[in-house]
Amino acid sequence: MALSRSEDGVHVSLTHSPLDITKTIDLIRSPLAGAIVLFAGTTREDYNMEQNTRTAALTYSAYAALALRSLLQIGHSCKKNFGLTGIAIVHRLGRVSLGEESILVAVSASHRKEAWRAGEEALEECKAKVEIWKKDEMTFINGKDEENEQVIREEWKANETSIVGTNRKATRRDVSWEDV
Repeated sequence: MALSRSEDGVHVSLTHSPLDITKTIDLIRSPLAGAIVLFAGTTREDYNMEQNTRTAALTYSAYAALALRSLLQIGHSCKKNFGLTGIAIVHRLGRVSLGEESILVAVSASHRKEAWRAGEEALEECKAKVEIWKKDEMTFINGKDEENEQVIREEWKANETSIVGTNRKATRRDVSWEDV
């Protein structure tokens, strides 16, 4: 089930389903746009030699109502600041396996320079402000026998969202959040 909002050329969505690049780009297509830029963030395999672990998957949770509102604010800000014809930000929730997309940021603009800059700013703002939490699932590497790997650690990471009315940063425990 996807939760989506669209306003004035700004499209945002949270979904447990695999992300669809073509559908996301279609949301921002315009005859006024000379450039479409897409960023696809994927789950990468990351080795930690000191701890002899590797990334197995990432799991995302969100406070959906706040996350959608934050995504819309970011989209409207980028659309205005860079003169975009459209912007779409789609974030996956739930377990995301290696090589799968967890976020898509697509922007359309008259010219490529504005599109590149807007796409990067939108992504950085999402990472810093949106009420989405990531859990790293790490596995222990038993020599070179990957069949004997075991999950040894799952760690939640919050973004840098400030809690409204305070000067401290939010963590997953600070907000009455819900899994979508």
